[in-house]
Amino acid sequence: MKRIFFVLIALSVVLTGLPADDMGAPDPSAGGSEWEPIDARRNRVNTVAMIALGSWAVVNIGTGTVLSLTTEGTAGYFHEMNAIWNGVNLGIAGLGLAGSLRAAPSPDLFASIDAQYGLEKTLLFNAGLDVGYIMTGLYLTELSRRAGEQQERLEGYGWSLVLQGGFLLGFDLILYLVQRQSREPIRRALSSQAHP
Repeated sequence: MKRIFFVLIALSVVLTGLPADDMGAPDPSAGGSEWEPIDARRNRVNTVAMIALGSWAVVNIGTGTVLSLTTEGTAGYFHEMNAIWNGVNLGIAGLGLAGSLRAAPSPDLFASIDAQYGLEKTLLFNAGLDVGYIMTGLYLTELSRRAGEQQERLEGYGWSLVLQGGFLLGFDLILYLVQRQSREPIRRALSSQAHP
């Protein structure tokens, strides 16, 4: 559990340390729109977040694979599920990173705002799913007490879901809070559209 807090604290420090001063008024000589900094910041934050998620996944796949082969019982199943679960996380991180790196600023302010708020809603939805993962893990650990020969598998998988769901819950909430910081530049861009 200590590693989960270390990773989440490191992620929040990195994401909140991303400069926000480039989200003010645009440089008219650059020929860009006023809302390009909103898109650019969202993509920059997502790039850092997907690298962090991918790193978490690679570490869990590596350690989970090795430890599942070298330990037995509940601990072996715990590590096995960590490796399996993070195969999915690695795929999500890869797709998210590719999308962030390819994304270009939108030529339309309202499309930019829709993309920003859509991402925020998705992160909150994901946080709800993460709570479901944690609850499912706790259910499996409880079920393991009555499972007979499947006891070790259910308990190991259950605690893995609690750990991975806890990490993802923290990850999604930190990312949501960092992405919400774009609301002030959005207000400024809307204000400049209303009062040219």
